[in-house]
Amino acid sequence: MRTNELEKDLPSSEDLIDYIQYTNQFSWGIASFSRQKIDEWLSNFTGKALNDVKFEQQLALWLLYNFVYYNETEIRHLNKILLKKFVHQILPQKEELSNNEINDILKEYLFRPLGEISESGGYMSYLFRQESNIPLEFFKRSEDKKHEDYSYVVYIDDMTLSGKTAQGELKKDIEKYKNAKIFLLTLIASTDAIDIISKIGVDIINCITLDNRSKAFSNNSIIFSNLENYKNDCKKMCEYYGKNLAGNKNSLGFENGQFLFGLAYNTPNNTLPIFWSNKNNWRPIFSRHNKNKSEDGGIKFDGTFI
Repeated sequence: MRTNELEKDLPSSEDLIDYIQYTNQFSWGIASFSRQKIDEWLSNFTGKALNDVKFEQQLALWLLYNFVYYNETEIRHLNKILLKKFVHQILPQKEELSNNEINDILKEYLFRPLGEISESGGYMSYLFRQESNIPLEFFKRSEDKKHEDYSYVVYIDDMTLSGKTAQGELKKDIEKYKNAKIFLLTLIASTDAIDIISKIGVDIINCITLDNRSKAFSNNSIIFSNLENYKNDCKKMCEYYGKNLAGNKNSLGFENGQFLFGLAYNTPNNTLPIFWSNKNNWRPIFSRHNKNKSEDGGIKFDGTFI
């Protein structure tokens, strides 16, 4: 059971809301992130998990206070860093090279989005090309040459967290580009994903690495490093509501992700579902755009299409 003494360790709900609004004002920059939106999200927590509405909402606000949101400016900046890390890895270790010398080296590399062209890899390739000022010809179609004639293939994506999706996509092409050295450039990667991707012979280069400390309820979670006594209650609450949002297996995020972050254009399903799900009348605080994988589902318009 909780005690009054323990509850003093956690900031009050009003203080947390003030902190969150301040963070949005000076960091996240989400125009629609109002007090009303926060209150609507808090209304999801009805006390059914812990038999205490106020405590549930206080815990939810603590999680929101620890949420990491990457706005468009930050995403573009990360793409610049990603190119620098990639160039430092592939260029010969010698005196400083001219732009022409660097371009001559990069001409040997085929750049491609990971996955389908309409998925996040395609969007990230677009931003990567813009921020890096890489010529369009470096993204030329792979049909321009035979697959076996390429020496280097560079895949681009926004993140790999479980590693399983990226592994599946890369395995499809490893056989096609059998003579090529293959790289995966991604903004965010977990240590688990880095291990999985490396084991199939792909060099992964990323800007941000997430380990168990980034998982909300891990043994060494940084979110509860000084509030260990609250972790079990918070996990119980997230599992209770998460089961209704994403099923038993994914109640804490896809593949038990337990992450607390999102990007300006989407929120990964590895993040706790209480943040992004809109199932069963749940009001999300951050948006998630799921993939329409149905072959006969067709386009669904909201409202009148003119």
